[in-house]
Amino acid sequence: MPENVYYSTAEMVETIRTVRTPRRFFLDTFFRAEPYLSTKEEIVFDEILEDLPTMAPFVSPVVQAKPQRRSGFNVKTFRPAYLKPKHFLKPGDFIRRGAGEDLLGDLTPQARMDNAMVDTLSTQRRQIEERWEWMAARAIIDGKVIVQGEDYPRVEIDFGRSPDNEIVVTGAGNIWSNSASDIAAMFEDWSVQMLELSGHAGTDVILSPEAWGFFRQNAGVRAEAELRRGVTNTPNLQAQVAMEGVRYAGEWGEFRLWVYAGRFKDQDGNLSRAIAANDIVMVARPSEDDGTGGVHGLRCFGAIQDKSANLMPLDIFPKMWEEEDPSGLQVMSQSAPLFVPGRPNATLKATVI
Repeated sequence: MPENVYYSTAEMVETIRTVRTPRRFFLDTFFRAEPYLSTKEEIVFDEILEDLPTMAPFVSPVVQAKPQRRSGFNVKTFRPAYLKPKHFLKPGDFIRRGAGEDLLGDLTPQARMDNAMVDTLSTQRRQIEERWEWMAARAIIDGKVIVQGEDYPRVEIDFGRSPDNEIVVTGAGNIWSNSASDIAAMFEDWSVQMLELSGHAGTDVILSPEAWGFFRQNAGVRAEAELRRGVTNTPNLQAQVAMEGVRYAGEWGEFRLWVYAGRFKDQDGNLSRAIAANDIVMVARPSEDDGTGGVHGLRCFGAIQDKSANLMPLDIFPKMWEEEDPSGLQVMSQSAPLFVPGRPNATLKATVI
């Protein structure tokens, strides 16, 4: 075993923070507010009940004013799931030449150990952030997240989205496979509904590739695109290569359009879709500067339940320790994430096919 292979917690945290990971669409687009790091096992925050303001009553100037009730708020408490990918590094991993190294192997075992440690931390961060993106997607698309796993009972975290924002388009004249369906009217109605329920109108529409195929063949959409030919915000109705599972397709009236074909892979190698083939999602995007407004997505992290962390508030906590038999180093990264749509009714899912 090479000597002096241990990294301090600060060194490992710094290494994790400098590892670059792919852009995450749902995280980067809708969860932009300052992260909330907790030293408690549960995430607790206050939801101010938004409603139309009451008009001030007419009174006589000589009549004593009557006190009015203050607006209330709900206290929401969520217990985040827990993630802790772990890898075992064996001494033999550092004796032989590594991938990409010169044929004769010009690196010392210590240098190979350093490379292996960085690669392992990078892998664990990518695994954790992939789960973050999955949780963020489920929160936006479904308004809830179902957490389950090996030795982890099924738990449903429901953020309280109104059932009215779960729409199933019916009728032969309305389903999108009918090219004469009035998609523009549907978008407008759904956006107004979001505005009434959350105070924020829809800004972004995320479509499955199948829904996008029917959208771009819709007679009304094609007629509007023809009228606006040459205008930069017109949707590009031609097929394009998707990067990282998502592509921006342009603007349609007041809506940004996205085509999302992303997949997620579990530990058994099974692939699952983010957006079902029949669905589209409408979201009120938060502000670009501080992430408030719109859906107001919050990145929350509960306490790391590890005595070495001393309840340190971190999004990812890495650690390493030595095993005697078999000899080697264990490397583990831990995270207790929860991605909360602060305004769940600023999201809407519609089954359109």
